[in-house]
Amino acid sequence: MPTKNPKKENLSVINQFRSTPSERQYFIDQAEKAGISFSEYALSACRDGEITIRESTETSLFDSQMVYEMNKSGVNLMQFLKKYHATGHPPPPKLTVAIDEHRALLEKVANFIEE
Repeated sequence: MPTKNPKKENLSVINQFRSTPSERQYFIDQAEKAGISFSEYALSACRDGEITIRESTETSLFDSQMVYEMNKSGVNLMQFLKKYHATGHPPPPKLTVAIDEHRALLEKVANFIEE
């Protein structure tokens, strides 16, 4: 079994194989999802039989922005609920807006997870 280039040899040999256009696009898409180049994807699949997924910058930025926005919206919602429960008055009209914002963020999270 070949090793993972321990001597840091130059990658100078070009390996070719045949596939359908849809298979090639699938490989390219999978490499992008893994956050690696097509060459790294092909080498890893051939050498190891498995692909190591790296967290992409785009994903981590989305995650941190999402958490920030969810937290901000949740704090607003809790302030409204606290005021409502403390006074016993009907909920303020802005409560509906805050709930709608939360729903929109939750839909974004659900869509992101489905991808």
